[in-house]
Amino acid sequence: MPAVRRDVRREGCRCRPQRIGVLVAGAGVASLDGEDEWVLLDIAELPEGNGPGDGWPGRVVDQITIGPDGTVWLAGEATSDADDEEFGGILNGWFGGRTLWWVARGEGCEGPSCDWVSWTSNDVPELAGKIGDIVVAGDGTFYAAVGENSLLEYRDQVWTSHTVPGLPTGWNGLLSPWSFSLTVGVDGVLWAGTNLDSPGRGVFAFNGDSFTRFTTSDRLPGDMVPFVEAAADGTIWAATDALYGNPHTAAPDTDPHPAHLHRRWPCIVAASMSELHPVETTAEDATRLMDLLAGEAIEWWVAGGWGIDALIGYQTRPHRDLDVLIPVPQVLTVHRLLLADGFSVEGNWFPTRFQMVHPDGRAVDVHPIRLDSNGGGRLELSGEDWWTCDAEALSGRGTIGSRATRCLTVTEQFRCHTGYEPTEIDRADMNLLSTHFNVEIPPQYR
Repeated sequence: MPAVRRDVRREGCRCRPQRIGVLVAGAGVASLDGEDEWVLLDIAELPEGNGPGDGWPGRVVDQITIGPDGTVWLAGEATSDADDEEFGGILNGWFGGRTLWWVARGEGCEGPSCDWVSWTSNDVPELAGKIGDIVVAGDGTFYAAVGENSLLEYRDQVWTSHTVPGLPTGWNGLLSPWSFSLTVGVDGVLWAGTNLDSPGRGVFAFNGDSFTRFTTSDRLPGDMVPFVEAAADGTIWAATDALYGNPHTAAPDTDPHPAHLHRRWPCIVAASMSELHPVETTAEDATRLMDLLAGEAIEWWVAGGWGIDALIGYQTRPHRDLDVLIPVPQVLTVHRLLLADGFSVEGNWFPTRFQMVHPDGRAVDVHPIRLDSNGGGRLELSGEDWWTCDAEALSGRGTIGSRATRCLTVTEQFRCHTGYEPTEIDRADMNLLSTHFNVEIPPQYR
């Protein structure tokens, strides 16, 4: 499966890129002329109602984008305070009137004047799902993210609706479109983030014929992606929710982790997706990683998928990464050790775990565990939630390649795979353990 390239970068708050020369604000559109003066564009001929009352305008401009030929595209809505079927649109349950969504294209804009052509949800019914964002590709193709799962395309004077796969329907699409952020790469591929309220479904790439979806399973830091943006060098940036939350706090004398692992950025964690490649951590890769840890006298226990195969004694399926439990006092050493070996932090869910990836595709998930005096330990999940285990749970022994390793026991693997809706891989792994060791499988896997 393709995965997002290694380098994950953090930035401060980053909003939508500035649309140079044109400004859209609610009830009007202005352009910046050659003398640095703002000129209000004449949009009187665009769809408008009498408004929902209380002084609200009957026309609101929500989005703007500029085509490669300078064509101005707008999207917005017109509202009426009455249930007027002649006005069209759909009945708005908030104020009892009607709402009409529209898209307009302005050509030959000089000063305040543009030659406008507009389409409403009466003309293109799919627009009634509410428009999240609009963008124009280099060849002039116009795209709009609409409703729960529709990508509208306007090319050669024809409107085409594409259904975005894997999105929930029947939830709240009329109020919150599936995407508020579209961008087009230098290769013409359209990229779309997914609305925070959807909930997030990762990033979609559309090549004109089909969609490809990228999620945390493909190394995207988080599945909620409020903004995506294409850079001139071909890099696609995705702002994700991976580290949303409050800063982690701990007593300095008890928690030796590097300060930058404590940060949970409230605005953006961006993943570069310009170079996609298959990521897999093989048995040889896992052995190299364990050799690296052993060379610095690091204690570790293998968990996750490789932990299951270690118990079995041979590899049963591909693995994206090696999950290791590392005692808290040694986490800083492991972090520095991996950095020195060429790894970089790709995902940070500290204090639960952080993920590091090597340019050659090797990946390791580090899970800090606080060991107790009885040989057991606990791992912080979130807030006051902890995963705890006794010494027996950490007494597993297995083999990866030719290397013996400590790992979680069969019983603990079963316990770690309960309490949530299992994936098909989870089901296969649990059935494998049950069959191989002739032990009873947890009820949810029967």
